[in-house]
Amino acid sequence: MENYFSVVLPVYQGGRTIARAISSLINQSYPNWELVIINDGSTDNTQEVVSQAMRHDRRIRMFIMPENAGRLVARNMGNRLARNEWICMLDADDEYMTNYLEVLNDEINRNPNYKIFNFGTLMKQREMVNGFRYEKGWNILEPFNLKEIGLGMETFTSGKITTGGFIFKKELLGGVSFYPETKIPYGGEDSFPSMLVKKDPIFKEFCKQDKDGNWLPLGNPWGDEPSLFWWLTRNYKSKCLDVILNIHHIRP
Repeated sequence: MENYFSVVLPVYQGGRTIARAISSLINQSYPNWELVIINDGSTDNTQEVVSQAMRHDRRIRMFIMPENAGRLVARNMGNRLARNEWICMLDADDEYMTNYLEVLNDEINRNPNYKIFNFGTLMKQREMVNGFRYEKGWNILEPFNLKEIGLGMETFTSGKITTGGFIFKKELLGGVSFYPETKIPYGGEDSFPSMLVKKDPIFKEFCKQDKDGNWLPLGNPWGDEPSLFWWLTRNYKSKCLDVILNIHHIRP
């Protein structure tokens, strides 16, 4: 059985790296995909780079927002515009292994009862020294095998899941946007964790506050990856694959 994937890629000022991300899709060993790029008001050469890629591959679509609205707004739009059954996520400065979709297609066919899959990530480390960026080598974020409790999964700490480290069926979003649309990562009442709790009180288990009432980080400055995976796995089990498929470039 051939499955079809929608890769959602929000980008702001990503002209320097997005060609690498796009190439990792074009070079996939499995062909049934579309790339949905949400250009979130970029003023650099992002549009030109993507337009050139679109001329060579009709599976790539780009939607241009008139001004920067924040990557959570862009992710919501990409999820809504996705045409295919399975949603994958990719950042403009990351990339996929060439067998990313081929492995996932095979695993979906082998595990038809699962609607979420997660797997490991190769982390490219960098550091800044005197204004120059240096390579530091590679680390591996091991596949995260959650223990099953009830219908969903156990609570887990942040930092276990990356953007490209899981996929899910679009139907799990229920036709609505998942992310609260804010640019504020954490802090006050308009911060991302605060708005998650307002969206669904179940997030009180995941979004924490310090003794002064300030919301704490969820694993990165926005916390969207672990929060989405956490929310999805409250009600659906994720199949953990013992394989590295995603490449995450860590910015210093």
